[in-house]
Amino acid sequence: MLAAIMTKVPTDELVIADDVTLRDMGPGDVKIKIAHSGVCHSDLSAMNGTIPQAPPAVLGHEGAGVVTDVGSAITHVVPGDHVIIAFSPPCGTCAYCTGRGQPNLCLTGYFTMNSNPQFRQGDNVVGSMTGCG
Repeated sequence: MLAAIMTKVPTDELVIADDVTLRDMGPGDVKIKIAHSGVCHSDLSAMNGTIPQAPPAVLGHEGAGVVTDVGSAITHVVPGDHVIIAFSPPCGTCAYCTGRGQPNLCLTGYFTMNSNPQFRQGDNVVGSMTGCG
């Protein structure tokens, strides 16, 4: 797949690569064919070092598309659904997610979002911002 990779920090350039692959789907994963995307200031902040993001990494977390595959534990979307990508994935159990109705403020999701790298380039792991990219 085609990807724009941040290879160093600080940088003002991304390397375009066509040999990036996704890891195997896990039970909690949703695969989306991106139809539209945007560049967020946090992408630029990762590139200049303001937001810590270790290179190499596929940036990007603002997008919309169509679900193409879902993991076995996913019940809230199905292939064919039109979706948007959330910057900070909600955990679904903390006070922000359950009691306050503010899943966009979930710190659990924020701190765990890069714990499972999604991409590879050959034998090398390539990180991603918020598990998206």
